[in-house]
Amino acid sequence: MVLKVDVPIVVSFLDYKKKEIGVKGAIENLDNKREVMQRLSLMYKDVAAKCPEKFSLELKN
Repeated sequence: MVLKVDVPIVVSFLDYKKKEIGVKGAIENLDNKREVMQRLSLMYKDVAAKCPEKFSLELKN
């Protein structure tokens, strides 16, 4: 859906370990799923999830 209207993804976070909230940035080029997932992975690598066992950025086919 986002691809059809050319709207960027704004990446925000809640870090439960550091008790922080914020915005990491925006991803504008959404043409390549793998590239988007890699960028998301880098943005979230240092963020502690509330339930880390339920959090995954693995790209499923």
